[in-house]
Amino acid sequence: MHLTLLALIPFISTPLAPRFQDARPQPSAPAPDHLHHAPGTATAKAAIAHVERRGHGPVPVVLLAGAPFGWRAWENFMTRNAERYTMIAITPAGYDGTPPLAMPAPEHEDYGERAWTEALLTEIDALVRKEFIGEKKLGAAVVVGHHLMSDYYAVRLAAEHPELVRAVVSVAGLGSAPVGRGSTTRADRLAFVREKRAPFFRAVSQETWNANTFSASALSNDATRGKSLFEAEIAVPLATQIRYYLEYMTDDLESAIAKVGCPILSLQLRVGGSLDSLSDEVKKMLVQRFGSLEEAAKQVQFGGPWDSLAALAKPGVLQVQQLGGGAAFAMDDEPEAFDRQLAEFIDGLPKPAATAGKTKKP
Repeated sequence: MHLTLLALIPFISTPLAPRFQDARPQPSAPAPDHLHHAPGTATAKAAIAHVERRGHGPVPVVLLAGAPFGWRAWENFMTRNAERYTMIAITPAGYDGTPPLAMPAPEHEDYGERAWTEALLTEIDALVRKEFIGEKKLGAAVVVGHHLMSDYYAVRLAAEHPELVRAVVSVAGLGSAPVGRGSTTRADRLAFVREKRAPFFRAVSQETWNANTFSASALSNDATRGKSLFEAEIAVPLATQIRYYLEYMTDDLESAIAKVGCPILSLQLRVGGSLDSLSDEVKKMLVQRFGSLEEAAKQVQFGGPWDSLAALAKPGVLQVQQLGGGAAFAMDDEPEAFDRQLAEFIDGLPKPAATAGKTKKP
């Protein structure tokens, strides 16, 4: 049995993942507080800031953009596929220039409560019921989660509300957030966030953030598109991004994916590498684990986060395919190939049961 490098060393992220764990805040300026909104920040009451509705096809699709992007991440896809799907794409509060939610009250501020995350998932649940189960009666939806955090949202929705989800698609999904060495139980995750990540992010400078978040080239293979996405990414206030991210770090996909019974497709970014490309620290860990780098080379394979998740899913539920490009916005970089992969998966799904919500005639 071979081990993927990501499974073996959980604190190493994919090549595109933020490397904040290796960064250090700049000590020169007075320390800010990015765990709370800046004074005077206007806040929203709803966790979903905007719902974009496009298309009139027979298949209902929910599109969740990777953090910190809104519905416009899916605009080109929605335009291309208006005949095939009936689609809704959402913008979480605080993204794409919208007001964020208010920070939780002190008694509910702990990241383990995931106040913003649970509010968002509750509203997505209600939205799917309203749009597809009740009003339009198209039935359970294909939920597409993109890149950072949204693959987690999609899996949670399928695990907790199976009647709403016909299938899950992860696009360039990053899986669970890395939380350092050792055990990754939920208790360990929460402790890591409280003791390590929250203090760091409280005072992180904008410059450090910009240098360690997803670069333009990591977001898109097209330089102009990548630059635009990067500018949109860093325009979202740090307090908003950090709140979502720290809540996400306290949970994991592993426990949820084992509960999902519907088909799952992971369209995963191309993963490459070799032991020679690893840092000296990682090579030392591999030697300690396997005795030598030669033995490690026999036992360790490079793989993405969803390769490891595949071993935890129910038999026959999850399939992993490679995206042609190496950037997160593959749906724009290689539209024809992306649309074909998604359409082939959806066309191959079991036919949906009788549409939920319809009233039987007497």
